[in-house]
Amino acid sequence: MLDVNLRRLCLIASCLLVSLSGMRDEARAQSLERELNTPGNAQVTIRNRNGRVTVMASDDPQTKVSLKATSPGAAVDERDVTSVVKDGAVTIEVRARREQDRIDLTVRVP
Repeated sequence: MLDVNLRRLCLIASCLLVSLSGMRDEARAQSLERELNTPGNAQVTIRNRNGRVTVMASDDPQTKVSLKATSPGAAVDERDVTSVVKDGAVTIEVRARREQDRIDLTVRVP
């Protein structure tokens, strides 16, 4: 009887651990995406102290700058990335974080 209860308890604990580890991976996979309406030939300034930055030029004639922020560690929050369009310029700033939680940025410009 004790052996059966112990097995059930171990099975329940194992299922709980597997489900919790899956939830942690889902949180890490979160990213942030934005599209910014810009004038035709806007100047783009990017400040990202810890993370990687990739800039891709688009052949699309639209006047939108798009960005995607991802992190190999902690999830990316709206407050982690600020983006401002003002006077024909786009400024994107990323909050500094620890190396394992860095925010990597991909920016697509027209």
